[in-house]
Amino acid sequence: MGTQAINQAHGDNQLERLPTAVTQEIAGVLRQIPANTGDTNVTFNLQLVYHNNNSEKASMTHMKENNVTTSFHKHVPPSVKKRLNETLSQNDVWDQVKKMYDISDETPCPPDVVSFLLSEVEGSIASFISVLLKLKERHREGQQDIPQDLINEVKEGLLSEMEYNKLREKVIEFAAELSIYIERILDYLYQFSVIPDEETTKLKNDAKRNPQDACRDLLKALLAISPKKEPIKHLKAAFRDSGLWHLADELEVSYQDVEDELQKHGGGRPTCEEPLAIGMAAPPTPATGETPTGEH
Repeated sequence: MGTQAINQAHGDNQLERLPTAVTQEIAGVLRQIPANTGDTNVTFNLQLVYHNNNSEKASMTHMKENNVTTSFHKHVPPSVKKRLNETLSQNDVWDQVKKMYDISDETPCPPDVVSFLLSEVEGSIASFISVLLKLKERHREGQQDIPQDLINEVKEGLLSEMEYNKLREKVIEFAAELSIYIERILDYLYQFSVIPDEETTKLKNDAKRNPQDACRDLLKALLAISPKKEPIKHLKAAFRDSGLWHLADELEVSYQDVEDELQKHGGGRPTCEEPLAIGMAAPPTPATGETPTGEH
């Protein structure tokens, strides 16, 4: 009866292509269905399981960083932003920014030019790096320039962002496979103080009742942790410590992956369809720190 119902819901030979989490839930559904239950009800239950799993997976996949600015501040150290502001505020570089965005020549450079550029891009840190690269391309001999090592430091932030996004996309899939390893993984992470003690204890207790949900909560907790604590690095090491090398490999991001991601963002074109014809809002006044309501 079970095989017939599965085939009815998904077509012959489809079960082997379903995610592990789905097949496990299907098995649980079948065990709970009385022997005299008709195929129609079984089909409905299986379709519901499959729909719920796909819906949850889709929601995790699209749970990206809120915007480029948020992601930048999460993955790029403040010291790098400080250097960027100093570099972009140089007269030659700021002149190139004004030309790129068709900003009025009289517009002074704002105190936080990085935030301005971040507000003009969409997608990911790759979009911001593309702007930096385009500004660098406009550099002429004898003019002030954006150092390549500074751009490389921002690329490190992009690599971190991509690692987090990979884990975010794999939460549902990983949770199904980690159920029997969660205690060992928690113990490994505990050595490096990745997860607070109280949260580790709670996750261990939750794992006794529902290990898959506890795994999911663990991965979500890691996504909320600052990259400074290197949660992805420690998670990959925990996977390998548990013999789950294939899961660790799925989280790897290479420098070539970073370059490929940059290629997708079209060389740093401003995202606004029309250039900023009349310039930006005036920078805050030194005395009050408030932004004047008028524009230059």
